[in-house]
Amino acid sequence: MMALIELAIGTKLGRIVTGALAVVLAVIGFRVWLAAHDASTRHEALAGYVKQVELDAAKAKLAETERQLDVGRKALSQYAELLAAEQEKNRAADEALEQEIKFHEAELAAKGRSCHISDDDRRWLLKP
Repeated sequence: MMALIELAIGTKLGRIVTGALAVVLAVIGFRVWLAAHDASTRHEALAGYVKQVELDAAKAKLAETERQLDVGRKALSQYAELLAAEQEKNRAADEALEQEIKFHEAELAAKGRSCHISDDDRRWLLKP
């Protein structure tokens, strides 16, 4: 064993072989370390990327939900305005009809004729 160590250190060829062996072992060790380091770095990067993508997707979904909610609110307010206008139009038409009925009854009463319409008759005439 001692002779082997003396050969490796004592001769020029032994030093060259020992140096080359040390360089090869260092390169192999570095490659092993680099592969392990790259794998862990890649795993950490992918984990961070996945979290970021999930966060971006959640933000986009929230923005879309808020947009749809805003559109729904605007549509609801427009329909509420249309409903109010339609109800006002119907109320005005009902009042005009009531005035017309009163005028017609007064006209008949002035001529000495009467056509008394009961509430049941009116409901039947006005039902859709």
